[in-house]
Amino acid sequence: MKLTARLLKATTVWLATLGVATAVHAQSRDMQALVRSVSGSATFNVKGQSALPIRTGARLPAGCSIRTGTGSSVDLFLGRGAGVLRVGENSILGLDRLSVSDTGSDMVTETALTLSGGEILGTVNKMSAGSHYEVKTPNGLAGVSGGQFRIRVPGPISVLTGTLVFVQDGKAHVIKGPGEYDPGTASPVRPLRPDELPLLQQFFQGMENNPQPARVPAPPPQALHLSPI
Repeated sequence: MKLTARLLKATTVWLATLGVATAVHAQSRDMQALVRSVSGSATFNVKGQSALPIRTGARLPAGCSIRTGTGSSVDLFLGRGAGVLRVGENSILGLDRLSVSDTGSDMVTETALTLSGGEILGTVNKMSAGSHYEVKTPNGLAGVSGGQFRIRVPGPISVLTGTLVFVQDGKAHVIKGPGEYDPGTASPVRPLRPDELPLLQQFFQGMENNPQPARVPAPPPQALHLSPI
């Protein structure tokens, strides 16, 4: 599997390349994450700068770190391919890389995140060939090829739909939805039981039915190249 092989290689070069092994594409440009909604308290900061509150409609740049408080969450739109991401309560998430490249025949996206603690839930759309979506955690590196996933630190990685590959200590664990893997116990990947599915499905239904998308103002012409939801 190309994704598995790429992740195994990426784990050896993450620190030297901001956490991802990516190809250099022509006409690459940086993206920003569009804040769809905020519940409770959440802040972001760029290295060396003071933390600022996150507001609905704001655009967060690559290189910033997000922190959420107890009972709080932030919903982000990462672009048409990378989809929607929810940052759960008491979480610390780094937006390491958000970029898009025009190869002439397609739009290739690079999404690299670092989850230091807490949880994220993602709904990733079908990405173009060559696009990458990776999440670094203290236990390893996750590569997402599409679908819906939940990553907790500490805690298990759950996949509702699609496939996620998690590389830990040089070994790749392929999680196909609906399935789960717990890096803390390193137990084998297991399918989710039927009684476990309703709660997980409810999390993603809440993301899809976000009550505030209409409040997000349209970006000005010179702003980021974010595709409409």
